Amino acid sequence: MYSLLSYVKKMTVGEEEEPKKPQFAEPSIDSTTPLELLAYIQSFISTPNTYEKAFINLQRYYDIVTTPTETSFEGPQQSTQLNTPTNDQFSKIEELYVIAKTKIDDLSHNTNDEKHLLLLCKIVSLLQRIKILRTQPNQGPMILPGHEDEGLAAYIIFLRKLILQHSSQITKSLLTPSRSPTSSEPSPKSPQKINNNPNNSVNISVSSSNFNNNNYNNSNNNVIIVESQETQSTSTSSVIPLSNSFPEVAVSSLTALREIYTMVVDLIEYHYPLVSVGFGQNAAPFCVSKLHEQCDTHTSPIFDMFIAHYDLPKVLQQLIKTGNFDLYKNHLELDELMDVMTKMTSYSQRYIDFLKKRVGSTPLKIKIGFGPGGYLRLDQLSANVQLILGYYLPLEEKYLNDVLRKTLNDNLPPVSDVNTAAGFVDPNQMRREAIEEDEEEVVKYSGVVDDIFFLLRKVCNRSIGTMSAPTACSVLSQAIAEGGLESEWIASFQGRLMAYQRTMAICLAAFGNLQADANTPRFIMILNDIEKSMEYIEKLKKELENEASRIFSSEAPKVQQCLQDLAPSHSKLQSTLTHFIQWFGDSISPCILPLFSAFRSPSVFYTMKETDFDKAEVNDPFMSNFISGLDNVLSPFLNNATGMSKGNKHRVVAHIAVFTSSMFERDILAYHRFTPLGAIQLSKEVRVLIEYFSSRSTVGSLSHKFSKLSQMTQLLNIDSINEVKDYYNEAKSNWRLNTDEVKLLLSRRVD
Repeated sequence: MYSLLSYVKKMTVGEEEEPKKPQFAEPSIDSTTPLELLAYIQSFISTPNTYEKAFINLQRYYDIVTTPTETSFEGPQQSTQLNTPTNDQFSKIEELYVIAKTKIDDLSHNTNDEKHLLLLCKIVSLLQRIKILRTQPNQGPMILPGHEDEGLAAYIIFLRKLILQHSSQITKSLLTPSRSPTSSEPSPKSPQKINNNPNNSVNISVSSSNFNNNNYNNSNNNVIIVESQETQSTSTSSVIPLSNSFPEVAVSSLTALREIYTMVVDLIEYHYPLVSVGFGQNAAPFCVSKLHEQCDTHTSPIFDMFIAHYDLPKVLQQLIKTGNFDLYKNHLELDELMDVMTKMTSYSQRYIDFLKKRVGSTPLKIKIGFGPGGYLRLDQLSANVQLILGYYLPLEEKYLNDVLRKTLNDNLPPVSDVNTAAGFVDPNQMRREAIEEDEEEVVKYSGVVDDIFFLLRKVCNRSIGTMSAPTACSVLSQAIAEGGLESEWIASFQGRLMAYQRTMAICLAAFGNLQADANTPRFIMILNDIEKSMEYIEKLKKELENEASRIFSSEAPKVQQCLQDLAPSHSKLQSTLTHFIQWFGDSISPCILPLFSAFRSPSVFYTMKETDFDKAEVNDPFMSNFISGLDNVLSPFLNNATGMSKGNKHRVVAHIAVFTSSMFERDILAYHRFTPLGAIQLSKEVRVLIEYFSSRSTVGSLSHKFSKLSQMTQLLNIDSINEVKDYYNEAKSNWRLNTDEVKLLLSRRVD
């Protein structure tokens, strides 16, 4: 079907024709009497090619009879009189009126001649205004109210016929009653006959971005055009079962709804200025209201058919009573149904916004609502939209909870009993895992993170796509706080980690390390999942805020406020990750404690003389052995085989760095004394230690974790009390040593 707008433009402009010589000479206002002018008009109205001349001359006549011709003064009052038509003129006007009405009736059956039909309707409207002068002789120029203008009424009837006449076969089939009812007792909500031939193909193309899901804006300057192609098929006489007819019914309903809205928008966009010029500014909003009535006439049965076909009242009733429903065993089918419901409400709301903006942009103060004084009545369409949203909301919440729980139960790795076999468990034994590789590392995730956030993203975007702020807020609250991230996702992390923690603690007590436990790699994997979830929450929040700003205008802050609930979820994940990283680091720390026994032994001393310092400079066995032992402890947890993410590696290394620094700080004050050369040697060893931890970190330097230890070595290398004061003043803002520790440290010097 070619574009309705293209058809309208073609019919209004018309084909170029060779100019024909008129049968009568152009009358002159100065030399022609009003009655003669009416005779000329009658001759012009006899053939379609001279309708425009008839209208122009009728306007001249109208100006004559509505323009004051003489003014007299009677006392203080001024009197004006019009050239009121005579009885002969009124008879001729009545005759012209009947002729024009008859020709309109004839042309209304030929929709290809819109140009001449519009001229005749304008002539009837003008004649009707002239006829009023018989009962109101001093009325002067006037504009008829829309509901009283018979010429406008005839033109609106023609436009309303275009909507269904130029609809595709899919739309016509949905609006055609079935040949046989689906039950012995017909119901007003029974579904209509539809075309379910799977060979049908529907191609929808949009000439502007108004109805596009990603680029919608409220501009009313763009016109939407729907084109469809379908093959001929035989319609069924009854509704096909749900499993067979689902795609066809859903797509057909959505296509028909979109097509009707598009054609009404096309008609309004193109004819609004034509009606305003031809019938007056009051007429254009009235025309919009009548076209919208026709739109309601066609769309209401589509809504009713859609609701009845999928038995949504029964589904909702069953969901309220039992908390479940039997009609949708397949979540994918329910997901597709809700996609269609969302698009139905979205298209409807965009159409409503277009009407409000179009009518509201007129100079007149038009009441938009339900009152009798308003031109535009949106109550029927708004009720249909709210009805669809009323079914959509509980279905979406149920879908979210069910799919979320099913995803968690099916994909999270299980908690194994204590495994006494040394080494990590084979990753292939896990139910599902996702692996991200780059040139440096392999990061393992449980795979459920992508699934969960794909679900949350889909559900949240779909709720915003309804263009209903209350509906979006309700679904967002359910997805984030009440039934999604808070109660299911984060709780599953915490429960799973605590279960792993118990078995790992038993293994740690029995074997002295975590490498023998099969749950250690799963524990690491869940830590990676938490880190990735934090990243996804930030992305999801930003994306949904942008989407809300694009879809909503005045209500965008309300929806964005609901998205602030993602911040507490991010904080809970952060605190959960920090807690279990600390526990994991604390579990590794006991393996490091034996390395400090060498630091406390007499073989390591800092009361060095020059010969001792020269030997240590050539060979420093303590720090070399300490770094080697430390690396042996950390490598099994930090190498690529474990699959730990970069961020979590950094967190573990940082925690071990803090522990190592604190142990050196304690032992320095408790076990060693320092000569100036010994203090220099300690400074060199601390720098080596910092360099090692920074090299193991995936983020950057960890020197800030050793700030207290570095300050201690700096104090040991100061020669005078004045230098101590100067150093303290420089580092005052980041000073980590208290007064007692400074005194004790300085007392350990042997000068």
